[in-house]
Amino acid sequence: MKLNEAVFPYKEILNEWDELFHTAEQAMRHTGYGKSHVWSVVEDEDLVEDGKRYSLQTYGPSRHFVNRLGYVVTVEEHDDETYYTEFLGPFEGDDDD
Repeated sequence: MKLNEAVFPYKEILNEWDELFHTAEQAMRHTGYGKSHVWSVVEDEDLVEDGKRYSLQTYGPSRHFVNRLGYVVTVEEHDDETYYTEFLGPFEGDDDD
């Protein structure tokens, strides 16, 4: 597994409403790309650091189901081992203190 803490580097192909696809099959049917082009987007647990909350979401192989937000497609193929975790935020005043 190759985990990158970075902004997802590829242009996302979304559905006609610029939203995530609900299923990998829907993503493939809509775009014409195969499974190796489909990425799952999952929500990770929030991180609280220095009184600021960060939401985390991870892009990875399409096989993930737990905490899945949906799917995106990219022109670039997935190697089935690489993950990208994005830190969204910080959001102030939402810490657990």
